[in-house]
Amino acid sequence: MKNITPILKYFGIFIVVYAALFALFSMQPVATATNSAYRAITAPVLQAIFPKAYLKLEKDAPPELDINTVRTVFTSKKKIEESKARARQQGSSKIDLKAKEYDIYLNLLFTSFWLFLISLILITPISIKQKLAGILVGTLLFYAYSVFKISIFLLDLFNRSELQMYKLGETGSAIAEGLSYVLKSLGLSAFIVVIIWVFVAFRKSNWKGILMNG
Repeated sequence: MKNITPILKYFGIFIVVYAALFALFSMQPVATATNSAYRAITAPVLQAIFPKAYLKLEKDAPPELDINTVRTVFTSKKKIEESKARARQQGSSKIDLKAKEYDIYLNLLFTSFWLFLISLILITPISIKQKLAGILVGTLLFYAYSVFKISIFLLDLFNRSELQMYKLGETGSAIAEGLSYVLKSLGLSAFIVVIIWVFVAFRKSNWKGILMNG
């Protein structure tokens, strides 16, 4: 019973910390700022990864405005140039080309799991300096994982699109589709968070001594 008490104590602290952070980041001003910051940082990264695509990350549009949704708007740069050429031939300044959309729910992709990671680091018995370093490194690692997920989702989408931007062939298509399916698992995201936490914080702590001394 003595060894269970500190476990329950830290679990209770974790629940309180996570609930407080989740409530904070669910507030409209904070959620909107998080959405905006994520889009601003991630858009140029995705544009560099997919140079053949004209790609933008936008906030959700009315009437179904969701502060946690990121709209990925894309089309083919080649198609844009072809449409411009046709417009010039017809003496027009307008191009007739509709962009495609792919919605990303930021809470499930990044925010809720990032807060899970932050909460784990905050309750870990390490120094303030180690916690701050862990939060910084952990955030960068989990952000990189979230960008990897989006990249695979988009690659699979581009491969199946009629825009013909990225064609992977039979084997590549199967791999992209399989990875996309696996990466949609929320359990995998939670597992990645735990792995990152172990790397940036847990291994530096003295959990064994704390639990033994109760």
